[in-house]
Amino acid sequence: AQDLFVDIQDRFEQQTILEEQGVVTYSEIRLRCYDGRQIWARDCMRLISASDGQYYYEGSLEDITQQKSFYDALLKSEANLQAILNSHPFAYILIDPDLRIRTMNRKAVDTGKRLFGHEIVEGSYIPDLIKTEEDIDGFLKYYDRALAGRSSVVEYHFVSTGGEERFAELHWDPALTDQGAVVGILFSLVDITEQKAIERQIQSLYQAEIQQRQIAEVLQEIGTALSYSLDYTAILDQILELVAKVVPYDTGRVSIVEGNRVRIARSINRSSLEIPSLDQFKNLTFEIDRTPNLKWMIENRRPMVIADTLQYPGWLKIEGTEYIRSWVGVPIQAHGELIALFSLDKAEPNFFTAQHAKQLEAFAGQTALALQNARLFETVQRRAREADTLRQAAAAVITELDLDHVLTRILVSLKKVLQFDKARIYLLEDDNLKIVARSDSSTELMVIAERLAVENSLFRQSMATSQPIILSAAEAEHIFQPDQEGLAPLSWLG
Repeated sequence: AQDLFVDIQDRFEQQTILEEQGVVTYSEIRLRCYDGRQIWARDCMRLISASDGQYYYEGSLEDITQQKSFYDALLKSEANLQAILNSHPFAYILIDPDLRIRTMNRKAVDTGKRLFGHEIVEGSYIPDLIKTEEDIDGFLKYYDRALAGRSSVVEYHFVSTGGEERFAELHWDPALTDQGAVVGILFSLVDITEQKAIERQIQSLYQAEIQQRQIAEVLQEIGTALSYSLDYTAILDQILELVAKVVPYDTGRVSIVEGNRVRIARSINRSSLEIPSLDQFKNLTFEIDRTPNLKWMIENRRPMVIADTLQYPGWLKIEGTEYIRSWVGVPIQAHGELIALFSLDKAEPNFFTAQHAKQLEAFAGQTALALQNARLFETVQRRAREADTLRQAAAAVITELDLDHVLTRILVSLKKVLQFDKARIYLLEDDNLKIVARSDSSTELMVIAERLAVENSLFRQSMATSQPIILSAAEAEHIFQPDQEGLAPLSWLG
């Protein structure tokens, strides 16, 4: 066998490797054929120790003469190839069938650092450069396709060594001779990060345009629906249902601003969550000064987004609302007057964004006048009912001759007109006031006879002016003494 070697030094090198390692995994050697021709061969062999003390070798030879001639041709034109490749803005790497880099352009060196985290050089073994088994398998899949003469293009997303998110287009193309033989793989990488950013921006603008169209359609729908309704409750329900077409939510609420308090008027649950009955929240009131998110919205007249209620120090914890993690609210104003608040919530943290707040603002502007008109209509209806009640009460009092019956009718009619905890009717007799009837929220209506001296300044003022007197909590606290239950009135009308 030794006589077959063109260069005997190849034989000696193989012998040394066999003695030291017992195997030659890869060796390119030149051999003589019987007809005098010389060929290039890929030699793999191992040393076998036989029982007779002799050494034997077994292995395989693969004729790679044609491939070597192709590589030699490539190497001879390397200067031209490098000039062509270096002029290209993309990264090109020529890989031989043994997965080793034969040549590459300057762009590939820079890209290799970002992609693999270290510099790549000619002769590098591709599987040693790739980080994960999954990526190696993917590379080999398209590498084999290219060896079979088929090109492949794959979009690849990765994070550079500097932590930057990058996108690339990977190409595997067969490297062909003039005769059409595949002698390697031309692997190229095209950085499309900027292109992806532009695509995202276009997609975002497209989605925004669709969303704006949806909002416009819903706003038109709101305008049409609300213009034909003066039912306050129906309007609130319509608003919450229509809002859900553009801004998803688990629970939506409309709250009415009443002085220094906010009262929940309507609630709708649109989720599959096991949320407690919304009836428990109906007419639930919050003191504005003690509810930071509501106070901020009302003072600034602007929307507010709470990305995560667990991270918001002022979030008011109420039993049955523990599921709320993301919240958005917006004030509803009509002619400069703050009349109500929208609020939506989600069980998912970081759900609502500033964009959602802007969308809700559009709804608030569309519904403000409808709410105000419905509220005014409701006020007119309520006053009409009150006037009718007073008319009926007056007619009953005028036609009634029995004083006890008159007093009873007065208190019964009064309850239909005003909300109160306690009511008293006094009659003036000489310098004394006599309590002749009373009605408490905790007791039945009673007709009594209890005398009271006219010493109270409020009574004196009322009798002197013949005008109603209304007192707020601050004024009433120092005038009235606590009753038997230890409670002093916080609001008084005489």
